[in-house]
Amino acid sequence: MVDTTRSNAYTKWVAMGKPATPTDAQWDKLRDAARLERYDAVATATLAGTSFTKKFKANYYSVHLIVLSNPRHK
Repeated sequence: MVDTTRSNAYTKWVAMGKPATPTDAQWDKLRDAARLERYDAVATATLAGTSFTKKFKANYYSVHLIVLSNPRHK
């Protein structure tokens, strides 16, 4: 999930005062802030039919990556 508080190095950079040349420690914090965070736990389901439903709350300005896979078709 990417939004204003998760997986967002820009927000962290602004909170630092927008340094033109971040220190090594600041770069480490920016790198950590840029890592993709999970919004919810990984879900595993056995399908009986051909559909799958998963509900989750999303912020208005956010981006989500949803990966669906079938372990039998690698």
